[in-house]
Amino acid sequence: MTAAHAHELPPEPGELVLTSEEVAAVERDGQIVILTRGGRPVAKVHAIDPDQAWFWTPDWQAKEREVDEERATGIPDQEFDSGEDFLAYLEAVIEDPSKL
Repeated sequence: MTAAHAHELPPEPGELVLTSEEVAAVERDGQIVILTRGGRPVAKVHAIDPDQAWFWTPDWQAKEREVDEERATGIPDQEFDSGEDFLAYLEAVIEDPSKL
């Protein structure tokens, strides 16, 4: 079963913030579409499986942005052949963060 969930996202620096008086919601083709006062569609509300709603929380989205920024710097992803190799790597990094 799915349900529609909406999470307030903090504005990005320099982003336009609309007041509740400037925003209206309408239904189009079974989806909720958020409209500005001028009638231009700016967002849609989609059904989200409640078991996966955690992904869209502000805290998790901040972590996702952190990963995106890290990847943009060129830090390579790590791949491991086994769970034991992964745990050994974590233990080594805990002892010596320069091994990261």
